[in-house]
Amino acid sequence: NCGNTTADNENFCENCGTNLNTPQQATNNDYLEKYRLPIIISIIAAIAILSFVTVPMIMDYSAGSQIVNVDGYDFKIPANFNESASGKIVKSDGPGSSKRWVNGDEYIEIWVLTPQPGKSDADFILNSVGGSKQNKYGHTGFHNIFENRDEAFSFNQNNKAISIFVSDSKLFDKIEVI
Repeated sequence: NCGNTTADNENFCENCGTNLNTPQQATNNDYLEKYRLPIIISIIAAIAILSFVTVPMIMDYSAGSQIVNVDGYDFKIPANFNESASGKIVKSDGPGSSKRWVNGDEYIEIWVLTPQPGKSDADFILNSVGGSKQNKYGHTGFHNIFENRDEAFSFNQNNKAISIFVSDSKLFDKIEVI
């Protein structure tokens, strides 16, 4: 009670007279002193984990979006992606255009193929792509997962075969077909 050291076999404190056989209630100060360091470490760990989880989400959402155009079709993609390559696609099914945007290791690539009149149509091109049928962006199309875990969704819009390739499936949710 007073802080004086006593022997284990003593019944009373020689300094203040406290009965040593009566259980003492710990004060809040005793509890805080005993567990101060573990409490501080736990709070810091919780803040670090919460920051690790929420900061990337905040950065993604605060980045906003940008409107991009591929061969006359508009798409909304995250603003933190920068255009890295564009090109003309020459396929036996028909010519087309492609554009690619990157953000670190992530990418979004969009192809627009125009079928050759009398040789094919967009549905023919899409059926040759294969994959599992899905509905996305208001269109029924084909979803593919490649060996390297990249993914694509291909659909027909105004008899053009449009394919959206992404490095991670979560990017599909950040793209909008306008």
